[in-house]
This record gives sequence, structure tokens and C-alpha cells, in this order.
Amino acid sequence: MKLAHEILGLNKNDFGPLGREQIKKLCEAGLIEPFVPEKVRTDELGNPVVSYGLAEAGYDIRLGYNFKIPDGVMDHKNPVYRDVSHRHAFELPGNSFILGETLEAFDVPNDIRIIAFSKSTWLRVGLVSPISPLEPGWKAAGLTLELANLGRNPVVLYPGEGIAQLTFELIHPGPGYTGPYQNQIGVTGSLVRPDRWD
Repeated sequence: MKLAHEILGLNKNDFGPLGREQIKKLCEAGLIEPFVPEKVRTDELGNPVVSYGLAEAGYDIRLGYNFKIPDGVMDHKNPVYRDVSHRHAFELPGNSFILGETLEAFDVPNDIRIIAFSKSTWLRVGLVSPISPLEPGWKAAGLTLELANLGRNPVVLYPGEGIAQLTFELIHPGPGYTGPYQNQIGVTGSLVRPDRWD
């Protein structure tokens, strides 16, 4: 993808957080696909959903349908997961953790840094999504989500609905991300190995 500075017609010395119209222009150029150009708060039947799409100062991403459940000792060099799929709402037990995916794919320009935040709707029921930053130059068919239920009670997750918000910052362009999570497809567990630290 071209540099954001070029797409947005900005001076090479312009830096800082991006607003709604700038995010929209970048997404229309291929930063996020599929791109939803407005905040969606109801499903096709008019039922309320956790919002997703272009927000006031960011973009709300959606929870996908595939997951990895930790299954055994979680050594980051050789983790063991069990793959599951959920097309409908399901419960994440209290004090537990699961990996998920977004419905969105990403092609991040080398001069954009993206930070993810948990949505307040989820935080208020004890669910956090401490997603790692999306590095400049990172590309993938989906973002792997780290979802933790910090409460004692189950939390109901809704695939297809909003899960986290992304904010975007214009930075000085660099060489771009080349780590082990480049071009990942689907839910991706830890890929850290002694011969290739990320």
C-alpha cells in the first residue's frame, strides 16, 4: 500500500493522530477490508449489536468466528491450542483466555501505527482485549485477538459484532514490519521460537 502521507496529500513533516475523514480515506484505499463507512449499532432485523465500523476518532473492528483455546501448558515457544468455531453467541468462562480473529483484513502503510483499545461495553462486563499494536507495514488476512475474561462469571461473546477500537497515528516512514506474524491467515498462536524472536 502507498504511504499514508501520499494518500492523504500531507506534507512529509506532518505527524500525529488521524481523524475520521483521514481514516476513511485510508480505509477506502485498502487499509481495512471490508470497510464499513459508518458506525453500525443494529443488525439487519433492527436488534442492537455492539457497534462496529468507522467511529468518531477510530475504527471499531468485529469479532470473527474462529478461535483457539489454550489446551495444556502455555509455553510461548511451543503453545498448545484447540481450534473451535462459533457462528452464534457463546460463553467465555470466568478467569479464562481465548484467541480470536477479526472479520477485517489489514494492509498497514509504513507510515501508520495503529493502537487497539478494548471497547467500554466489554470492559464493563470484565472482558479485555489487550491487542498488540499493528506495526507499520504489517499485512494480514485478519488480526488475532487476545481476549481475557477477568471476572469470575462467564461473559457472552457475539461473533460478528464489535470487539475493539483502533486508533491511527501518522509517523515517519520506516522499513516496515517483517516479523513472524506478517501475512498471517486466521487465528495465529504464538510463533516465538528460540531462533526467531519477534
